[in-house]
Order: sequence, then C-alpha cells, then structure tokens
Amino acid sequence: MKRAAGATRLPALVLALATASLLTLPGSCRQNVEATPAAIDWLATAQDADGLWHSRTYAMLRHGESTTATLALALAQLPEPHRHKAEPLLLRALAGLATRRAPSPPVPPEPVDYPCFTAAHRLHALALRRPEGWRATADELVAFLRRHQLGASNGWPADAPETGGFGLGAVEPRHPLGGDMVGLAAVAAVLQALVAADVPRDDTLFVQARTFVQRCQCADGGFRYAPVEDWRGTKAGFARDETGREVPRSHGTATCDGILALLALGERPIQPALARALAWLEHNAAATMPGLQHTTDPTLEPSMRLYWAESLAAVARALPAHPRAATWQTFAVSIARERQQRDGSFLGLATTMKEDDPLVATALALLATGARD
Repeated sequence: MKRAAGATRLPALVLALATASLLTLPGSCRQNVEATPAAIDWLATAQDADGLWHSRTYAMLRHGESTTATLALALAQLPEPHRHKAEPLLLRALAGLATRRAPSPPVPPEPVDYPCFTAAHRLHALALRRPEGWRATADELVAFLRRHQLGASNGWPADAPETGGFGLGAVEPRHPLGGDMVGLAAVAAVLQALVAADVPRDDTLFVQARTFVQRCQCADGGFRYAPVEDWRGTKAGFARDETGREVPRSHGTATCDGILALLALGERPIQPALARALAWLEHNAAATMPGLQHTTDPTLEPSMRLYWAESLAAVARALPAHPRAATWQTFAVSIARERQQRDGSFLGLATTMKEDDPLVATALALLATGARD
C-alpha cells in the first residue's frame, strides 16, 4: 500500500498475525542486478485472468483486492524504463479492480480483505496515472474512506483515542464498534492517497486524522502504531515512563508512517513534530528494524524486514534533500535485494507478518527498490 504524493505504505498486507516460524531458504536467493525487470516478469506469470493477484498462501488474501491494489501502486510508481514494461500488468490490474468495484464485500466464507488499504492504494495508483475517467472513481473511493474514518459522522467523540483513525474497513465504524484494528499504517496510506488525488488539506478527513497522528507520537519523538494503551498500541512492547506508568515504545515502521503522515498533512521538516521524528530515525535507523529489541518474539523483527525496507525507502524518497536519505535508501535496497528468489519474486524471512507470501513480499520489495534500478 503514498508518501508525499509519490511513494506508499503498504502495511495493508502485513498487519494481521499468522503462525510464527522462520523460513529457511538456503541457496534460494537470486543475485541479479536486474531486480525490477525480473520481478515484473514473475508478476506477469502470477497475475490471474481477472487481472488480480490472488494469494495462494493466505486465505485472508485470496480475495485478491488488497494484494492487487498494493501491487498496482508499486507498479504505478516505477520510473522508466520499468514503467513501460509494467504497463500491461498495471492496466489489467486497474481494470480488474474496477470490475470488482473494489473494495468489494467478500463472498462468504471468504474473510475480510483489508478494505481501507485497498481503497487507499487503488486511489493512489489511479491518482498517479490518471487514466481517462479516473476522477469519478476517485470520488467514490474518497467517499468510501470518509464513511470508514472513525470520526464525528460515525459517532466517535473527539476525546476517544481512536478518533481520526482507520481500521480494516470491514464495516462502517459506528461508535463504539470498529476501533479494534485502528492503526497509523492505514492513516498514512489514506493521507498520502488523498494528497495524490488533490483532496484539499482542510477537508475533514485530514483534520480528524491530524489528531490521531499527533496522539501516536511518543515522548522520544518516534511513533507507535496506535494512540491506545493496550496491545493495539505498538509492536515494540511497553516501557515505564518517569511516573512509573507503562507506555508503548516507538518502533521503526510506525515512525516512518508517522513521518509520511505528517508530510501528507503539510508539515515541514523544521516543524517540531516532524523534526523530532526525523531525529529519532537519524539516531536509530539500521539494516534491521529499530525498536523491537525488547520484544519476546525473536521472529517479529525478521517478519517485518521488508516492511521496514519499504518504509525507510519511502521516507528517503519523500525527503531527498535530507542528509541521511541516501543512506536510508541504501539500507532499504540492500535489505530487499537479499530476498529476491531465482524466479524473480521476493520472499520474506518469516511468517508472522505474511512476508512469506511472495505477492506481499514482492510488493514491498518493489516499493523499496523499484526507483533505484
């Protein structure tokens, strides 16, 4: 799944938890400087007749809309000469999503397929390419997102920590229902799509989201996943503040999402919130995702390695003049390239965040590396 109008956040596909176990793939990685063309060739073989990419790994992604919308966004962001090679796949994907009127309700017994991420990534891809008639579809997608924001129109009070956020989007979030899976990743994806689609920043969608984003920033300048004090708040665990109260820790992908959300809201690097977040990233960014060193699950960080690469690359592209941008992009490309397989697809290190699905991993890797080949 939108980074300052041009890059995106794909967390849509990596949010739900699955069984945790490290993948051992000796000798399976491809050493190929033509990483993006090889990935496009693999996607051509994996695209189904309806234009969608349906997961063969996870039932939750078999509906195919979230995977397709995210891959469409990744392809829409590719520079030449890769854009020309990817164009037939992108057009088929957009046509398939249009036929489905995605995000569409799954047909039972299919599970819910990340509707808010689907809407945001489809909107962003359309806004980047602007095919004939795109505005009418964009307006429909914005209306969908408006109905699914946790805000005043859905009965959410201003002081509720979830207000301004987006959940999975399975149903319209009428208070108090719908806030269980709310998170910063979806908010960042939506905001970046809205900017790309020329939605004005004084729109209620932005106004309500700003409060949510501000509440996600931690005292150290980094970001947590949601502004709540329970398990939804962070993947990095909890620490005790100076008063002895347990508070969620910052971590890398959430901080990148926070930076991208602030940029989409119109913040500049010299403004305090964004300056503090960038300082956290400058101090902590590395080839492995920072912030997870206190978790008890040793597979969590490897499970999010490609997600981290995509996030870091997105920040680097959004802020090309930043003195660390080239370093961050180098980290991201190195991480992703290590996971390319001999058939051109990418595969993550572990299963906890669904990066063992080659559609998820390839989307993340293209977003991390596509602009650099």
